[in-house]
Amino acid sequence: MRKEFPNKRIMIGNGSSSSQKIASLIRNGFDLNLVHQLGIESKGFTTMPELNANREAPGMFWALRETARVFGYSNVTVNACNEFVFRPERTVQRSWPRDKIMQITDFSVRDYLICLIWGCDIISTGHLEDANDAYYDTNWGAGGQCKFYPFSYPKRMFTALAVLTRVLDCPQFLRMVDSGENCSYIAEFRRNRNVKDYAYALWTPQFGATAKVKFPSGAKIKVYDIWGHESTLAENGEIDIGSSPCYIVSTEKMEGAKIVRHFQQGLAGRKYEKVFECTTKNSFVSNASRPANLGVAHEAPMFRGKFDVFMEKDNQVGEALVAKLDKTVIDTRYGNVGGGSDGFGPGTGGSGGGAGGPGLYGQTKGKAQGPRPGGPGRECAITGESLVYAKGGDGGDCQDRSNRDSVNGTDGRNGFGDGGGAGHSMKGNGGNGGDGIIVIKIDDKVYKFAPGDKIRVSVRKAGVCEFLVVAGGGGGGAGGINYGAGGGGAGGMDYRRVRVNGGEVFTGSVGRGGQGAIFGKSKSTNGEDSVLLCNGREVSHMLGGGAEGQLGGSGGGLFANKHSPALGGVIPDIAWEYGGVEFKKTVPFITYKPNTKIAVRLYGNSSFSKLAITFEDEKGKIHASSFDTYRNYQCFHGWHTLEANIPKDLRVEGKKFKVKAVWFGATRKQINPKEMTEIHDNFKLKDVYVVTVPDTEAPASDEAKHAAAVMKTVDEKDL
Repeated sequence: MRKEFPNKRIMIGNGSSSSQKIASLIRNGFDLNLVHQLGIESKGFTTMPELNANREAPGMFWALRETARVFGYSNVTVNACNEFVFRPERTVQRSWPRDKIMQITDFSVRDYLICLIWGCDIISTGHLEDANDAYYDTNWGAGGQCKFYPFSYPKRMFTALAVLTRVLDCPQFLRMVDSGENCSYIAEFRRNRNVKDYAYALWTPQFGATAKVKFPSGAKIKVYDIWGHESTLAENGEIDIGSSPCYIVSTEKMEGAKIVRHFQQGLAGRKYEKVFECTTKNSFVSNASRPANLGVAHEAPMFRGKFDVFMEKDNQVGEALVAKLDKTVIDTRYGNVGGGSDGFGPGTGGSGGGAGGPGLYGQTKGKAQGPRPGGPGRECAITGESLVYAKGGDGGDCQDRSNRDSVNGTDGRNGFGDGGGAGHSMKGNGGNGGDGIIVIKIDDKVYKFAPGDKIRVSVRKAGVCEFLVVAGGGGGGAGGINYGAGGGGAGGMDYRRVRVNGGEVFTGSVGRGGQGAIFGKSKSTNGEDSVLLCNGREVSHMLGGGAEGQLGGSGGGLFANKHSPALGGVIPDIAWEYGGVEFKKTVPFITYKPNTKIAVRLYGNSSFSKLAITFEDEKGKIHASSFDTYRNYQCFHGWHTLEANIPKDLRVEGKKFKVKAVWFGATRKQINPKEMTEIHDNFKLKDVYVVTVPDTEAPASDEAKHAAAVMKTVDEKDL
């Protein structure tokens, strides 16, 4: 195509999981240098734009770029496809208040900003108008910027995107200004106008913050809100920002910025009655293995985390309960890795097969689920024979049709880095992972190395060298009574052609396969890494395959469900570790009254998943509810009061119940919104309240005035 159509641009990838499709192409020999860009279609809907742990948001541009990078393509650019994000108001307007419709507008504007930050020149958000037929009631038909024809009334989204275009038409992204927080964004652009100047987009994913910005003296500065209303910057440089982006236009570059305070709106008219204070005396870290069944969103990839709980003095609220993430814990019954053949990450071998089980998502009810096969691996002909390396181990079946008590999993092939298969039926042992291999080919001479071999290959003259590095495969899991086991992940695999100079020396080590689990005695183990060095410099380091349920080069297999793509060794960068703080029976009962909710005072660790609260009635039955303000992933620093609806079956006047636990998720890193940044602060809890809300919630103010009138608030001379 490039030869026949040299003036055309080629872009591959069209889907929320484009990274997996592209990884599959590369593994099968496709050269990304043949295309110009990688594309993505994120459906959007009600998912927060900045989110990087769900394949429905523009934040997944990062995953697309990382997919190319780990395969050696470091200069690839990304773009939005012609069919991109849809933000239909229809999904919220029938059940949510108007502030939730406003949230859809905020999301749409932030979609555009993230695309501009990534350098996209195709930004297609929905349609110009809603569909005027039955297609309106699909996921996409109501994603227009105007109402349906023949009315075509502009929505809030139309006005907000028009203002964004007037302020930021064809800008050049320069940098993300450090605000001192991961979740308060200030994007700097250069505007290509008659007189070149700078524009800044400022926003937070949720709640409010006050930023103090600094510009050189003499700078001419204007401020615009999301509707284009013009104002001036305060003399002290402070500006309030929130989930609706605002803009600063300046003749000079911003010198610095810092978040100086946080605030929360929408609490007026509420009456708070404290039930108890969260302390180590009345709470402990929950070790329940399945909070998803108790109201926590189960988004992939998500693992159980081990949290340490202790008391710590906070400058704002005094003593507070702190939940600090210690490490990731994998529950082998309910994992989120495995079940497919593709994924992105340093380990390019097949993922371990997902486990079979008696019911969907690990529940005991429902139709039985069969085990999934392991990933197919990758073909390579470096030895002169085309062979398939790094196959994932097959998943196990707790309902093995052979009716035998012991059906062991298949061992992975040594020298290929295969994952071990899982044991079947009730007592089947897991198969061992296959040993890895390193193959070096220079001047048509092939050197092969196994674990324990001394590797030393000298290069006599400059030329092209081929090498294959495969890590040891992970061990498969043992069978079970109620849940099948997952297969071991294949060892990471790396095949490359590189230029070498005379006199260089290759050294390294080959990883052994992990041990399969033995029923009732031992768990499976990860495979060992394989490493290749040239003159002491690491040129390839492949991670050992993950044992059942463990992180590894290709990921260990776990229970297979529809939220389980086969991600690879970069999982620690994007995984959520969920946990819960459970309260002792000494906490007081709450008596239900009309118009009441439960509120929790907490400090977010700047990046976490949906929160949920669980309740226990007088008979010991557990009930669940999610937080009203956490229908989407949210990120913030600072203390906030979040409300949770009381479950319907507890909403009986006079009925008594207790707060059982608060569930939450945390991650070690977060996109900001283009690069991964470390998360250092901890999740904190303070008080639990009963909150009485007004009989009639005040409607959100309607800021969306007529589009033409609002557009005139932007000074034409600036353009």
